[in-house]
Amino acid sequence: DILIERMQSEDMTNYRKDLLKYIWNALKCNDPTTKYYGYLAVSRFIAVFETPSKVIQQVYHSLLRDTSERSTVRAAMDLLLPVLKERLGDEELEDALKYTTKVIRESFGNSIPQMVHLWETITRHPLVYVCQKAVIMPHILQSLSFFGLQPNVPSEISKLSVVLAKLIIEWGGTSLGQND
Repeated sequence: DILIERMQSEDMTNYRKDLLKYIWNALKCNDPTTKYYGYLAVSRFIAVFETPSKVIQQVYHSLLRDTSERSTVRAAMDLLLPVLKERLGDEELEDALKYTTKVIRESFGNSIPQMVHLWETITRHPLVYVCQKAVIMPHILQSLSFFGLQPNVPSEISKLSVVLAKLIIEWGGTSLGQND
């Protein structure tokens, strides 16, 4: 992680492809620890270097659906999301964000861990998703209702519900049809 940042110089450009191949092999590993640190490394790589959009989208899709190692997936998403807009073209970014709403629809009511992962990701990076707020907000409202109907709601979900309500208020300050 730190090595990639320090090696951002011109010397590293000759080895970028090899480094990406090495990291990509770590993502295919059966060992979960290696795989998740591979996600961290590839997210840092994307943040530092120009990367093919196909690779960026594959990593984004995988991280969006993965809830098994939450802290590592969260850290990888926190590296990837701030640079998503500058690394993807407008159409590719729109496709990635539409994919997010697809995953939201698929996970609603089926997987609470998946819903929590998605909402935590969106609430930590609301500026990335604001252009999809007209589509996302109805799902937030459904989730708040769903979370509220669960018996013995864990404090984590209660806190997330408050953060989601705050996001609704923040996003409600601008027109829902407006793309920011």
